Amino acid sequence: MNFLSYFRVEVNRIFRSKTTWFIIALSVLVPLGGYNLSGPVPPLTTASRFIANPVLIGALGGAILFALLTLFELNRVHKNLTAELTDTIVSPHILNIARLFGVIVSATVTVLVATIVHLPYTVLKMGDIFNLKIYLNSYFILMLPSLWISILAIAAFYQIIHRTDLSFVLFIVFFLLSTSRWFADDYILRWVNPLVPILSDDFSNAQVFRMASYNRLFWFSILIGIWLLSMLCVRRYGKGLLGSLIRNGRRIYIPLLSVTLIIGGYYMYVNQPYVDHSPLDWQNIDTSLNINEEFTKLALKDTSIDINFNTKRGTLSGTAIYHIQNENTVSPKCRLGINPGYTIKQITANGEEVAFSDLNNDTNNFKYVIFELPPEKDIELSIDYGGMHQIWSVVVSTFGGSHIGDNYIDLGGKDLAPILEIPSSEEGGQITGRFTIPENLNLIATGDTVKLLSENDDGTKTWLAHDTGSRLNIFAGDYVKLEIDGGNMPVEFYYSSKHQKVMEKMDAQNIMEHTIAYCTDHYGPLLFATPGYPFKIIQSSAFLFGGGAIKNCSFMGEIYFSDENLNNKQHGASSGEVLSHEIAHQWWGLSAQSMDMENLDWTDEGVTVYTTYRIAKEKFGAEYAQKNYVEVWKQEVKDQKNNFYNRHPEYLDILPEKYAARLYSSNTGTNMYSVMPLTIYKAAELVGERRE
Repeated sequence: MNFLSYFRVEVNRIFRSKTTWFIIALSVLVPLGGYNLSGPVPPLTTASRFIANPVLIGALGGAILFALLTLFELNRVHKNLTAELTDTIVSPHILNIARLFGVIVSATVTVLVATIVHLPYTVLKMGDIFNLKIYLNSYFILMLPSLWISILAIAAFYQIIHRTDLSFVLFIVFFLLSTSRWFADDYILRWVNPLVPILSDDFSNAQVFRMASYNRLFWFSILIGIWLLSMLCVRRYGKGLLGSLIRNGRRIYIPLLSVTLIIGGYYMYVNQPYVDHSPLDWQNIDTSLNINEEFTKLALKDTSIDINFNTKRGTLSGTAIYHIQNENTVSPKCRLGINPGYTIKQITANGEEVAFSDLNNDTNNFKYVIFELPPEKDIELSIDYGGMHQIWSVVVSTFGGSHIGDNYIDLGGKDLAPILEIPSSEEGGQITGRFTIPENLNLIATGDTVKLLSENDDGTKTWLAHDTGSRLNIFAGDYVKLEIDGGNMPVEFYYSSKHQKVMEKMDAQNIMEHTIAYCTDHYGPLLFATPGYPFKIIQSSAFLFGGGAIKNCSFMGEIYFSDENLNNKQHGASSGEVLSHEIAHQWWGLSAQSMDMENLDWTDEGVTVYTTYRIAKEKFGAEYAQKNYVEVWKQEVKDQKNNFYNRHPEYLDILPEKYAARLYSSNTGTNMYSVMPLTIYKAAELVGERRE
């Protein structure tokens, strides 16, 4: 019989076993444990709650179950004392390989069944935002390889040790290391629980699946190499470990192939392309430029960049042109900073190639390149560059925000173009950008309203952006643009098309206009917005946890538009009022910040919640606002005071750490969203509210 015949026999035997079907049934049911709110991924998006958490819980449980099944199958002939008989019929190497592949087939069938079983419920819960590609990628990149890796690992342990108990102990150590805090921020070493900070509902998750795929290739290279070495330890002719190793070692190609794979895995680890090598103690690193006389005689007049994106690979290729005024009579030394993942291909000055040195000194997600400018008064400096941006090592656990994916781009500063460390001219400088992106994406940029230049034959569009200064930030996605009447302040709101029905149902335009009018009247206008230079409110990816502001753009992560947040009664009584709350953050949290270092609960959130209450009171009346805000605050404060552990904090020391942390989180939320706005409300009662 050839190998395929033995393999077919083993597969048939494995699938006739009640033990196999018991393991398959349990593995299919394990993802159910991920539907609760205590999964490995914060349930801040619908995809995180109904896809990421079930899949990752399924990977954890399935890995242990299939490790047990592998041990059971490999030890079967030894437990039944039939190994001597079977070894005379077929090589134990062939039989072990056939059994291994049989278990791998059963794991693959298990994930296929789990994918089908959980699909209807997932579609039902996610509705219009369900994405089949994300669903399938999650099961077949995050879950299935975890089962395969567990099978390979425990098979290798068993073939070396030849004892089920010690093999399983080694596997559990291997399993626990992957889930330990030591590997928490190392996306490569987490084999059973790949790093997934969150899954986006509205935009791209390409970074998650790229990094997880790389992780899987690394572990397959390492473990197949170790498993091949373990094949040399398979017991033969009644010999022990050493005798079998000598006997099997005659097949020299096995150790050679094994060492090659292990070295290949090591090379993948050392040269991984997704995270930079910046030191973690970034606070203590001085990267300031040495200011000398040559530096003060340089002035950057304007910048133009031209970038093409390959969203499938997550790369860009661009040219940046800088017009520089040089008052030096000698060749001044210059430095530029850029994301460590990019490569500077060529630098020219007035058409002549310039020698440069890439320091490859990753620091704070920058690397620096030094070069000399010619001693000419007017210089046109051209820099060709490209590659895939790398995540800052300090924020790898969240992926850091910047992204190039199949349906979303978010880049700015040195992630978009080289930052030339030359002072701007007295006029302040201008920057212009041409961006060629897939035709299904709409571009947004800091500065003026962008213009569509051309629709290209290759399925792309070219856009033009312009701003003052020397830096741009861009967003691109399937955005819907909503023009808001902000009185004398032009406002543009950009949100994902997946939320269009929700926004229309809640009358988002009317809510935003009323909120902006209220905040402008009571707190003043946002000064930077002028006709032609509008205030842009942008829904950004979930990987940008929270929000922020750059020039005339304010961006909010999609978690603020999730069903969970839009139904969060702490932010507002209805989804429309939650949106009003988030818009009010443009005044409280971005334009003005509130923080008391002696009372960390006194934050922008409390002021924003109180502002939302005042807006609701103005729009719906005092009775509505009292019932849906003030009474809610009072009840939550009362519940907090009545909590046993808050009344008797001495018992907190004996409370399990998980529950103590949960109580602390609950108290923090109550303090910010109820205690603080209630305090402001009572102060307003004493001093009197503005009534006109």
